Amino acid sequence: MSVALAGVQSRPWAQPDSRPVIASPNLSVVPAPAPRRGFTLCVATCVLLFVGALLLSFYLNTRMVQGAYEMKAIKVELSTVQIEEETLAASAAQATSTQGLRAQAAALGMVPASSLRHVDLDAGTLSKTAN
Repeated sequence: MSVALAGVQSRPWAQPDSRPVIASPNLSVVPAPAPRRGFTLCVATCVLLFVGALLLSFYLNTRMVQGAYEMKAIKVELSTVQIEEETLAASAAQATSTQGLRAQAAALGMVPASSLRHVDLDAGTLSKTAN
């Protein structure tokens, strides 16, 4: 192996013989500006945002509780109106029943008809039915 490597010339790894010289621009190091109220302003902003979010949360919670109380009051009123409506419907049904109408007619002094008669519109006459 040493014989095979002896014939190979050692070359540097494809490095160029010379590199072009680039002139550096007129750059200089500039110091960073001093921080102005950065930390305290950031903390004040964070505290203000936290307090604002907390107040908004309390406000929304209060509005939701008020809405719940209003809904409860409306449900109570609705149930009262439904009971009243059921009472009126039962009263109307009783008043329009046969027994109710008979009692109202008797209170007004009306008596049942002794015979029934029908009107014949084609002939224009009254017809008497047999009882």
